[in-house]
Amino acid sequence: MSGHLRAFFSEVATLLVQDGKDARLPDDRETGETQHTMFAVYGVMLTQICMDLPGLPDPRSLRMSEIRFFYDGLRPTLRQRTKK
Repeated sequence: MSGHLRAFFSEVATLLVQDGKDARLPDDRETGETQHTMFAVYGVMLTQICMDLPGLPDPRSLRMSEIRFFYDGLRPTLRQRTKK
Protein backbone atom coordinates (compact mmCIF):
# COMPACT_ATOMS: atom_id res chain seq x y z
CA MET A 1 0.00 0.00 0.00
CA SER A 2 1.41 3.39 -0.90
CA GLY A 3 2.40 5.74 1.91
CA HIS A 4 -0.25 8.36 1.26
CA LEU A 5 -3.07 5.80 1.64
CA ARG A 6 -1.69 4.19 4.78
CA ALA A 7 -3.20 6.88 7.03
CA PHE A 8 -6.72 6.00 5.87
CA PHE A 9 -6.34 2.37 6.86
CA SER A 10 -4.36 2.85 10.09
CA GLU A 11 -5.87 2.58 13.55
CA VAL A 12 -7.28 5.78 15.07
CA ALA A 13 -7.90 6.79 18.68
CA THR A 14 -11.29 8.42 18.07
CA LEU A 15 -14.07 6.36 19.65
CA LEU A 16 -17.62 5.74 18.45
CA VAL A 17 -20.76 5.43 20.55
CA GLN A 18 -21.99 1.83 20.70
CA ASP A 19 -24.33 0.21 23.22
CA GLY A 20 -24.59 3.43 25.22
CA LYS A 21 -20.86 3.99 25.68
CA ASP A 22 -17.74 5.02 23.79
CA ALA A 23 -16.14 2.03 22.09
CA ARG A 24 -13.81 0.87 19.34
CA LEU A 25 -14.93 -1.07 16.31
CA PRO A 26 -14.13 -4.74 16.92
CA ASP A 27 -11.12 -6.34 15.27
CA ASP A 28 -11.70 -8.71 12.36
CA ARG A 29 -12.41 -12.15 13.84
CA GLU A 30 -10.62 -14.08 11.12
CA THR A 31 -7.49 -11.99 10.58
CA GLY A 32 -7.27 -10.12 13.89
CA GLU A 33 -6.68 -6.89 11.96
CA THR A 34 -8.11 -3.68 13.33
CA GLN A 35 -11.31 -2.43 11.78
CA HIS A 36 -11.06 0.78 13.82
CA THR A 37 -9.43 2.74 11.00
CA MET A 38 -9.81 6.37 9.99
CA PHE A 39 -11.77 5.34 6.90
CA ALA A 40 -14.25 3.19 8.87
CA VAL A 41 -14.60 5.43 11.95
CA TYR A 42 -15.07 8.69 10.10
CA GLY A 43 -17.44 6.96 7.69
CA VAL A 44 -19.66 5.92 10.62
CA MET A 45 -19.42 9.38 12.16
CA LEU A 46 -20.28 11.15 8.92
CA THR A 47 -23.21 8.82 8.24
CA GLN A 48 -24.59 9.46 11.73
CA ILE A 49 -24.34 13.25 11.54
CA CYS A 50 -25.94 13.25 8.08
CA MET A 51 -28.90 11.24 9.45
CA ASP A 52 -29.32 13.32 12.61
CA LEU A 53 -28.42 16.77 11.27
CA PRO A 54 -29.84 16.98 7.73
CA GLY A 55 -29.45 20.77 7.63
CA LEU A 56 -25.65 20.60 7.57
CA PRO A 57 -23.72 21.87 4.57
CA ASP A 58 -22.67 19.46 1.83
CA PRO A 59 -21.06 16.55 3.73
CA ARG A 60 -18.35 16.29 1.07
CA SER A 61 -17.09 19.71 2.18
CA LEU A 62 -16.74 18.87 5.89
CA ARG A 63 -13.24 18.63 7.36
CA MET A 64 -12.35 15.87 9.82
CA SER A 65 -12.36 18.38 12.70
CA GLU A 66 -15.90 19.43 11.74
CA ILE A 67 -17.06 15.81 11.57
CA ARG A 68 -15.66 15.22 15.08
CA PHE A 69 -17.27 18.47 16.33
CA PHE A 70 -20.76 17.54 15.13
CA TYR A 71 -20.43 13.89 16.21
CA ASP A 72 -19.23 14.93 19.67
CA GLY A 73 -22.35 17.10 19.94
CA LEU A 74 -24.48 14.02 19.24
CA ARG A 75 -22.67 11.77 21.75
CA PRO A 76 -25.08 12.30 24.71
CA THR A 77 -28.10 11.58 22.50
CA LEU A 78 -26.42 8.56 20.91
CA ARG A 79 -25.53 7.16 24.33
CA GLN A 80 -29.18 7.36 25.37
CA ARG A 81 -30.51 5.94 22.10
CA THR A 82 -28.09 3.00 21.95
CA LYS A 83 -28.24 1.81 25.56
CA LYS A 84 -29.11 -1.86 25.91
